[in-house]
Amino acid sequence: MDRWVALVMQDREPQVSIYSDSRARYGICLCILYFCFSVMALDAILQGYWEVRFKSSKETLADFNHAREVAQKWEQ
Repeated sequence: MDRWVALVMQDREPQVSIYSDSRARYGICLCILYFCFSVMALDAILQGYWEVRFKSSKETLADFNHAREVAQKWEQ
């Protein structure tokens, strides 16, 4: 996104490069780190729910209609 903004704004004076300013580099780095840590935290929290989501029913299915009934009960 920074590249697109730089391309659109390149005719303006003075031309500022966000990659040459050390404060901007630190800001971009902290944004990327924040994103990575939040994704890892979300993954750690949701990891306990994955087993419940993909658990199969222990009930033996007789036919397609019975499978639909079991699926509806399972979703409830």
